Amino acid sequence: MPSLLFGIASRWEAKLSGGPPCNQEHAINRSGTSDTSYHNDVHKEEVQLAEGRQVYHGEIVELQPRMKIPADAVSSYTGKNNFLEWSLTLRVPVPGFCPDIKEEVSIEVEPILPAGADHSHSQDETVPANWAERFEVGDGKTEQGPVRGQLRAESVRTRAGVPVISVGGSRRVELQMEVLNDVHCRSILCWAGCRIHGSGSSEEVVITDWHSIHEGDAQAGQRIERSLDLRVPEDGPVSFRGRYIKCDWMVRVRVDIPVWRDKVLELPFVVTPRLSEDSA
Repeated sequence: MPSLLFGIASRWEAKLSGGPPCNQEHAINRSGTSDTSYHNDVHKEEVQLAEGRQVYHGEIVELQPRMKIPADAVSSYTGKNNFLEWSLTLRVPVPGFCPDIKEEVSIEVEPILPAGADHSHSQDETVPANWAERFEVGDGKTEQGPVRGQLRAESVRTRAGVPVISVGGSRRVELQMEVLNDVHCRSILCWAGCRIHGSGSSEEVVITDWHSIHEGDAQAGQRIERSLDLRVPEDGPVSFRGRYIKCDWMVRVRVDIPVWRDKVLELPFVVTPRLSEDSA
């Protein structure tokens, strides 16, 4: 349980207020020499910690509020341009002309759910079932011109047919592609990771870099199937779709077409917090 500790330099009568941890999106759009920042509160609460009272010079006030992170909260993430931040703020409104006291402390919320916060799914003890069900999966791009694709994972938890993996997890999925029309191409390439985008400058977390899964032309009716081992970093980020930031995990497939625009598929999968083994 965190303690809020502060000292007083003079005699004041004040009401102490603060709140459970606040979660905020913070996106930075970097353009040339100017940066534009975007902020949005994802989760915010406020509670009164103590009644108004006199606080004397040299007195130390220590508060130990009971605070709880919501079970469906998004964990902290620090990127180059995109941040999911948590903080605790203490405010002491002071009557009269004296400035109010305000102190803010950053905290880290790990992508781990404690025992009792959720229940595991029968197909994967590390996946929080309720968290996964609440997440709205994006449409992705499963068909582009002459190619169509999907991810299949028979032994992996799915949400709306999309594979679900917890942070720190490693799962094998099957990439299945169908060529709808003859296509002249150099090769077909594959990539896996998280695309972090929105109002801020985009960035990526790469778990499998671009590599070839097919060389040369592809003919109508041809099927291309490959096994992919997806290993998610322990610090995520978890899947998230907010106002200014979107963390979309996906497998990308790119058809490299000479002297023409490439065709790119984006096949989504979901990354959840990791459920504590004691919760299983």
